Amino acid sequence: MTYFRNSLLLLVKLLTLVTMYVNTLSISSRGQIVLPKKVRDILQSDVISLAINEHDQVLISPIRDLGGSLAAYQQETPLTFEAIRAQAWHDSMRVASHEREGNDISL
Repeated sequence: MTYFRNSLLLLVKLLTLVTMYVNTLSISSRGQIVLPKKVRDILQSDVISLAINEHDQVLISPIRDLGGSLAAYQQETPLTFEAIRAQAWHDSMRVASHEREGNDISL
């Protein structure tokens, strides 16, 4: 019995060390939550990642630096940003027009 009690006390101490902050949040009708300031201060980031594990626990992890994370997708092009944006607008309008007509289109 002493072994069980000591193991339980050790588990409680470990959980106390691991758990930095616990709070109950409400989910709005629009599916939004507000992270308390203390949580935002702990995460030190405006961008977070949410994951749900096999025990239906939501894990919130900070994304500390987005700079350079998309660099692998960068393509060299002689076009200006404005030209790329105009082409994207033209393509999206063409796709929308074909969808309204019921036609399938690929870019």
